[in-house]
Amino acid sequence: MDNSLITQADKVFSDFFKREIYLDQPYAIKDLDYSERLITEFKSLLPLIPKDAPAETETGIVTRELERICSFFIDTLEESLTSKTTEPMEIVARFQIEPSDIEAIRHWLKANRQAVVKANTEQMEKSNGDRRTSIPAGSRELRRKAEDILTGCIEDLKALAVEALGMEELSALLSEFTVSIDSVSTRATSNRISKVALVSLQGCVYMSKGSIYVDVARLIKEFAHEVIGHCLNYYLTEHSKLPIFVKENFYLDTSSTRESVSDHMERYFFPACMERSKKLSSNPHFYQLEEEYTNFSNISLLEKYYRYLESLGIWVLATSKMDDHRLQTEKLEQYSIEPKWVSWFINRHRNNWDRSTGLLLPSVVSDLRYSLESVDKQISKRKPKDMLKFHRAVLTGCWTPKGFENWVDLTGY
Repeated sequence: MDNSLITQADKVFSDFFKREIYLDQPYAIKDLDYSERLITEFKSLLPLIPKDAPAETETGIVTRELERICSFFIDTLEESLTSKTTEPMEIVARFQIEPSDIEAIRHWLKANRQAVVKANTEQMEKSNGDRRTSIPAGSRELRRKAEDILTGCIEDLKALAVEALGMEELSALLSEFTVSIDSVSTRATSNRISKVALVSLQGCVYMSKGSIYVDVARLIKEFAHEVIGHCLNYYLTEHSKLPIFVKENFYLDTSSTRESVSDHMERYFFPACMERSKKLSSNPHFYQLEEEYTNFSNISLLEKYYRYLESLGIWVLATSKMDDHRLQTEKLEQYSIEPKWVSWFINRHRNNWDRSTGLLLPSVVSDLRYSLESVDKQISKRKPKDMLKFHRAVLTGCWTPKGFENWVDLTGY
């Protein structure tokens, strides 16, 4: 891939990013002429891209990825210029979802049914009937007490993360990014533009019988996902020598791999915390890490169960018609632990259909991209001998699933 093609591709993507940045503004309307111009520009790149570039070189991987990204944005831009609803299987192909990915979900749901039931029972017994409430954000006194406790825990995790990962870039990231607390939202977030990562006070801290407690499993999960997963991905990608169309492609076509990376970093970081528990011994909130790891493992299993069940549900709806309630029910009943879940799921999506075709809407079908487990696939294919090298590979770049596979094969082992 010559430098002139990279320069031309980066110019086209810079034009595309300009459009996307504007569309983030209030009351923005898609400029149809600008969109048509972008389609022409993307199409002009395709004949210039060498065919059958070798996946054994960085140049070849980037070349193949450029072709995939161009095709993706041509399809989505053309879709935005028409009122026609894209058919579900076109969306499935667009996000590189294979039938084997869905079969893997079916297998997992059946194989892990008893494990999920067991995890659910353990979580119910662990709760011991104790009621808990969220921190009242309207109370300045209670909010500050909880924030102070959580801030101390975050500082301990930051120090531990630098040692556990062995990446000097993480120290630089923690100096450059603000890792703080969102006292209102129930969800953790991160943002590469503002360089902020926020754990959720409402999700990680609770009150019971007049006292404030930290949900350690949830805190470590959120910290690892946002800071070590997403923010380190932002940082390593920004400081890489990859072309703009890979460095800046934080859009739907790469979202599945980015989430897979953050999910993996959650699973990797907690055991690393346990191995270095002495580092956390001065913090009373971390004194039962083994018990919290069981809690974390159960939560992760239950979370995966619901995510996979949701994905399979969307697949069943996407491969049927709007009024095929009986068929949809029959296909899902064998996978759901709760009998009532199937009818609840089908009814929840009752308004997510194109009335003219009877097909599921693309915005719903596109959620199937989260059924892909890019990092797990790489590990099952070949176990990394050097985790530092592997993590540096999976955390660098914004890749589509196939581009990610090629990149990690080349740089991660």
